[in-house]
Amino acid sequence: MKARSQIMDYRSQIIKALLLALGLSLIAISAHALDYPHTFFPSGVNTVDCQDCHYIHGGAPWETVPLNIDETYNNNLCLGQCHNDVIANHAEPHSSLTVSGSYWAGQGGWSIGCYDCHDTHSHNQPDAYGSSSYLDSGDSDLIANLNEITKTGAGWDDTGSGEFAGMMVIPDTTDPFYVYQIISNTTDTLTVRGPMVQRWGDPLLTIGNSYNFAIFYGGLVRSTIKVPDIATCEVVANEFICVAENYTPTPVKFFRKTGDNSFADADTTYDGICEVCHTQTDKHKNDGTGASHNDGLKCTDCHNHAEGFKGGGCNSCHAYPPHPGDGNIYQGVEGKGAHQVHVEYISQLVYGQSYTLQLDPDNDTFGTGSPGVICGTCHTNTSGNHIAGERIIDFSNDPLNGVTLEFEDASTNIYNGTSGSDHNVTLKTCSNVSCHYQTTPQWEPW
Repeated sequence: MKARSQIMDYRSQIIKALLLALGLSLIAISAHALDYPHTFFPSGVNTVDCQDCHYIHGGAPWETVPLNIDETYNNNLCLGQCHNDVIANHAEPHSSLTVSGSYWAGQGGWSIGCYDCHDTHSHNQPDAYGSSSYLDSGDSDLIANLNEITKTGAGWDDTGSGEFAGMMVIPDTTDPFYVYQIISNTTDTLTVRGPMVQRWGDPLLTIGNSYNFAIFYGGLVRSTIKVPDIATCEVVANEFICVAENYTPTPVKFFRKTGDNSFADADTTYDGICEVCHTQTDKHKNDGTGASHNDGLKCTDCHNHAEGFKGGGCNSCHAYPPHPGDGNIYQGVEGKGAHQVHVEYISQLVYGQSYTLQLDPDNDTFGTGSPGVICGTCHTNTSGNHIAGERIIDFSNDPLNGVTLEFEDASTNIYNGTSGSDHNVTLKTCSNVSCHYQTTPQWEPW
């Protein structure tokens, strides 16, 4: 009996030790899972905690048999449980199902999931790159409350909700463990989604003290992405599988939405989040051979995460063609003009049918094919003039046969405008172009 008792006591000690180890591991996970938006504070800043994602005993509701390559365990967790337009903004994986099935169809397609680009626990960019990833930093004024950080004389842009709205701030750079979302900013004050407290409710900052703070872009984007050798990947039972040792760890710098170290900034170091993996695209390839395309601009203005970064089409920013009442916000303060009548005329003249049959907003490509001819009759087909804030209209070149259309000096036949400037300020003229084929143009209904 004594031996049996000793055995039972020994087993009890083992169980206690295992439970203690499990508890400590959960504390470690809990302590690590703090970066916004995957946070949980007593103040109710957010309500994502360990057990929301980690099912210790299995049987998670998102653990299903995949019906396609995008239905992975992690994707179902991220997209089904949170990023569903109910709890958080909707998103879709970047894959052959959401973007294009043109590549690797013989292998069953391809899929880049949520975890491939995002670290769900921490913001890797400031962790890896420190101050070089900061959009601004400095010493705060004396802290007056746990919801604001003030820096007298900062000179921040306060248009709308402010230039840093939606971005992240480290209130105390000596304790970068704690990160908060910025709700809005004035010229000198950040309002955060607070209060700024530690996980268990104690104040993070002491009222009346000054702290060195730092602002960074956010997005939970990894600082290193494992780029697969697609030739070693295949789809098995609706799961996209790549040989583990054939991944190439590739640095990623994602510090801001436009400019240097943004989505794809076109410098000679291909470390943008939208270029590190690309080998088959026409633009922004990871070896620099891709064509230039809206370099340094915000890719997601057209390639929306809700559609797996598929191009938004020629009607994502403006109607195709623009026309009054189309429901699109248009940057031209002078209105949308007579696009429809001109586009219809050119389409009938060149193709013998209405533009409604000739133009395809989902599949047309800027500067080539039908839009290259129809839109290019008046607008330049120069990529740099597209989404550049200026509406350039140049009648000097006929994209169809190279015939010049101007009456007089080709250097003066430009009808242009600058975003935000009224046409009475930035004057335009049609008097010297041959659209209406008269030295004195005739403005008659077509």
